[in-house]
Amino acid sequence: MLAVAALCASCQTDSSTDLSATEPIISNTEFNAREECLHQEVARLLEPKGSPLSSLQTIAVTATNFCSQTIATKLKGVSASAAKEDQVKTEQHAFKIGLELRERRASR
Repeated sequence: MLAVAALCASCQTDSSTDLSATEPIISNTEFNAREECLHQEVARLLEPKGSPLSSLQTIAVTATNFCSQTIATKLKGVSASAAKEDQVKTEQHAFKIGLELRERRASR
């Protein structure tokens, strides 16, 4: 996600030729909101007794699709490959969140 964030930080939001005045396409607030959303959605979708890895993958994809709508739309407008890369990395991150939550629940 950091690579995409760096890419987005260099993207212009308008057609201005002044590169020193560029603003990132995706704000830190949007990234933080997605991160919070991912944690909430994965926790909500995770079965209380634990989930098989295939179920965790489905949860990761579902949470990513739900939480990344704004960011995905903005990235698709700039670069389809950046949008896809962000989606894959976000799904991987959501999967890791699911693993961590499952481990915490199992250790209770």
